[in-house]
Amino acid sequence: MPNFQTRIKAIQQLQPLSEAQLVIAPLVHFASLGKLETLKPHMVKALSLGWNLSQLQEVCLQIYPFAGFPRALNALTTLEQVAKELNLEYPQPRGKAYQQELNYYALGEQIFSTLCQIPTPEYLQNFAGIDTALKAHLFGYLFARSELSPVNRELVAVATLASLEHLEPQLRGHMQILRNLGISSKDLELYLGQIKQEVLS
Repeated sequence: MPNFQTRIKAIQQLQPLSEAQLVIAPLVHFASLGKLETLKPHMVKALSLGWNLSQLQEVCLQIYPFAGFPRALNALTTLEQVAKELNLEYPQPRGKAYQQELNYYALGEQIFSTLCQIPTPEYLQNFAGIDTALKAHLFGYLFARSELSPVNRELVAVATLASLEHLEPQLRGHMQILRNLGISSKDLELYLGQIKQEVLS
């Protein structure tokens, strides 16, 4: 059996969540709900805390497996508006968006197993479409992109799932991935608290 613990050590975050990471929770919350005017100031704040436009584009991209293409596309359009208002220019894309030579399915199986610290579940293979989408795209293609760390990708996933209704099993699963990646339960509570704070304000 592969040594998943050895694999994951290379991508763990051993320090507490930074202020820049915490700001992603409300940003993703409003993007997931489609509240675009409320989303704008959180994008501005993220930029002020050191996020760049390429990274925030990637945050918006990471939303779509959980909240759908329309929410992600609207968030990307809102980011373009923010960039225009702040007179910021997008950097030129780096490398190819899709690498034909990579076996994203096999890569996704390895990444899934590493993040979850379990062998890749075979039961999904009974549903070929969702099996391929989950392993080849979510865990293969998206995690192969270098703009966000695995921790930051999972922070986006958790904030998205926490913002939508009736997704508790998936939320618990992705929170466990963050624990596997070195994020403490205390920091997870603090992170999700950023969403509650915005809802109550």
